[in-house]
Amino acid sequence: MEVLTEYEKASGQKVNKEKSAVYMHHLADPVVMEKVQLVTGISRQEFPLTYLGCPIFYSKRNMSFYSDLIQKVLGRLQSWKGKLLPHGVRAILIYHVLQSMPIHLLSAVDPPDYDEGGLGFRSMFDVSKALFAKLWWNFRTKPSLWSAFMSNKYSKKINPVIVLWKEGSHVWRKMLEARDLIEHQIYWKPRMGSSQFWFDNWTGLGSLYHVTPSDFYCDESILNVATIVSDNRWNGQLLRNILPADLSEYIIENIQVPSQLQELDTPYWMLETTREFSVKSAWDYIILRGVKSNIYMYMWIKGLPYKITFMMWRSWKFKIPLDDGVKNIGFSLASRCNCCTRPPEETFGHVFLKEPIAKRTWEYFNSYAVPAIIIWELWMKRNSNKHREKVTVNRIIYQVSHTLHMLVKVRKPAIKQVPHRWPDIIRVLEKFVPALKVTQARWNLPPDNWLKCNMDGVSICNPGRSSYAFCIRDPLGDLIYAEAKEIAEGTNTFSETIAILEATRYCVAHNVFNLILGTDSLYLKNIITGTWKSPWSVTAELEEIGELLENLNVQVTHVMRESNQLADY
Repeated sequence: MEVLTEYEKASGQKVNKEKSAVYMHHLADPVVMEKVQLVTGISRQEFPLTYLGCPIFYSKRNMSFYSDLIQKVLGRLQSWKGKLLPHGVRAILIYHVLQSMPIHLLSAVDPPDYDEGGLGFRSMFDVSKALFAKLWWNFRTKPSLWSAFMSNKYSKKINPVIVLWKEGSHVWRKMLEARDLIEHQIYWKPRMGSSQFWFDNWTGLGSLYHVTPSDFYCDESILNVATIVSDNRWNGQLLRNILPADLSEYIIENIQVPSQLQELDTPYWMLETTREFSVKSAWDYIILRGVKSNIYMYMWIKGLPYKITFMMWRSWKFKIPLDDGVKNIGFSLASRCNCCTRPPEETFGHVFLKEPIAKRTWEYFNSYAVPAIIIWELWMKRNSNKHREKVTVNRIIYQVSHTLHMLVKVRKPAIKQVPHRWPDIIRVLEKFVPALKVTQARWNLPPDNWLKCNMDGVSICNPGRSSYAFCIRDPLGDLIYAEAKEIAEGTNTFSETIAILEATRYCVAHNVFNLILGTDSLYLKNIITGTWKSPWSVTAELEEIGELLENLNVQVTHVMRESNQLADY
């Protein structure tokens, strides 16, 4: 109560005890409960309670705890039920309205797991994982009162990277589950060597505690990366004593020695080239780790109306209200096909495959047409036969051909005259050659008193074996110097960056002042000129390039690959 009294004095506000409540565990001593109420003057209430939109409870989850959120969703649904909305509009409302409502709640609780199902609606279970990944990122990389509290409560005597996940609150356990998923994606860029030697991922391979063999002894007296630096060089003897030979050699050969004594090591999110954490990248990473079906990508075809692709999805899930589907859920009814003169039972296979009109339709299109369109028209035919009028096979073929005609116009806008008949469409598509855009590419001479440097880098398989090359020419176009070399395995971006770095080093060392740098990587050109942010993987190299370019009068240009052939050779 002293704290509340001091708060009232400092803020000039008054605590309303009538609107306040005390919550205690139901097994607490009744005498203690009574004393708390007498001292505070605040009445006691029972769990659960709702705080900032999230249910707070200590027992097992119960559906009633989420009744407020459920009522909000149902309120939205009630206003939609009276409207005749097509499936496409319903999908948009679900995706942008209903799925956004529980985002705040998912940061604190986890919903039951379920498959996404192929409609494009995000699994709330995976979204919850991504949000807890954000909490873990904030805990590890952003010093705050909250992170200090969590650290002192749950990892005061042991590093959070190796703390057991079975202990602690619900939020802490979910954060540790996120840790197991994404901790190795947090890279600590060495600056002054403040990273924890064993537990932070400062090598890009993961924390050394987990990278080393399970039976390997970790000398925890080595606290920070700076401990193994001596005279601005790696202490090779110490590294070889405390690490396996392959890891020590990797660090000596590939990791830059910390040299910026006034700057703490910087955390990078490895899944984003911008180095900043995003929930989207975490969610993409989480769903890629799961086993997902690729069948849905063949259902959703750009250019087709949503109602047709949605019908294909319903067919795949057997969610079409045919008689056999109604029987499968426990209803008994007399079933007959409305399309046949001697009608058998109405089943999925009969309506879409075995029925005479369906057979003739599939034979006409030779099964090459988009199946979703044929299934949609057969479904429309079935409904017409049952409720209104008979539909002939010619009508179905015309409707399918018309939809294919419109699809080709959307997907191939360069075809000016799209025929309506299926055989004619096939012939046009087989003969179609896309119009090529021609751009003249030429190498221009540099001005007087200037030199021009072209460079290129390549990585086989990206990442894989890598090399770089650069060549310098004078205003007459004569070659002054050329260099090519194989480097460590990496990506195309890495090899292109090394090519620019080595070329810049050479020019500075040989007192080249007026220089035109030509690279066929528009990505790196925009990074060097400051238009785009640099990727975390080549930050050190780009920083050195920036420092070297300050000594030159330089122009950085983008050139076409065809005019970069000498360096590309």
